[in-house]
Amino acid sequence: DEYDLQLISNGDNRPIFFNIIQYDEAHYTEHNFNSLSELNVFLTTTSCSSKDYCTWMNIEGIHRTDILDELSNRFNFHALT
Repeated sequence: DEYDLQLISNGDNRPIFFNIIQYDEAHYTEHNFNSLSELNVFLTTTSCSSKDYCTWMNIEGIHRTDILDELSNRFNFHALT
């Protein structure tokens, strides 16, 4: 394609927060992280791909394009999503 859309950082250094919600018919758990390293520890020690429950990730702080790029590569979604 002739055009490649990209998210461009504005240099904003505000913190980024991650909220992971996992649920099924009988259970609901929420996990909050203040850094990508904390989130990565959780993701490597927890099976987030289980078919037994749904996992939802909220990201507050989309101004950090480096973090969005890393997450988009890990979970195979476009950074502009």
